[in-house]
Amino acid sequence: MNSFLLIVIILSSFMFIALVALYIKYWKDFRVIVKSTINEILGKRSKSALIS
Repeated sequence: MNSFLLIVIILSSFMFIALVALYIKYWKDFRVIVKSTINEILGKRSKSALIS
C-alpha cells in the first residue's frame, strides 16, 4: 500500500509538471491567437461602422 501511494504521488507530480510546462510553452501562442481574434472582431466592427 505504501509503495502504491508513492507511485500515485510521483505520477501526480509528474502530471502537474507536464501541465505547467505545456502552459508555459503554449501561453505565448495562446496570447497571439487571442490578440489576432480580438483585432479581427474590432476590425470587422470598424469596417461595418465605416460602411454604414
